Amino acid sequence: MKRVGVPMSFETIKFNEINQCLRRNNVLLVDVREQGEYNRGHLENAVNIPYESLDNYLYMFSPQDLIVLYCDRGNLSLRAAKDLYNHGYSVVNLAGGLRAYRGNLVK
Repeated sequence: MKRVGVPMSFETIKFNEINQCLRRNNVLLVDVREQGEYNRGHLENAVNIPYESLDNYLYMFSPQDLIVLYCDRGNLSLRAAKDLYNHGYSVVNLAGGLRAYRGNLVK
């Protein structure tokens, strides 16, 4: 039986597409992992807002912002993307998380 559901209305991109997103105006790169994971290595210019605290930081986002989300494997950032999309924000999720990334991380 085929599952019927509402399609997601936000993009999930691969890491080789991230630079195109980051060149846009009003982009916020958000790492939704816990602070300790973020401190061990994160993408340059990313801010750390752990998923469990995301609701406390909604005031930081503008409806004009594009919020690019990532985590370790992509599952948590996908949940965050769904949550933020449901709050009316423009979001993009990075598929595969940092495990799919082959570049240098900032510590």
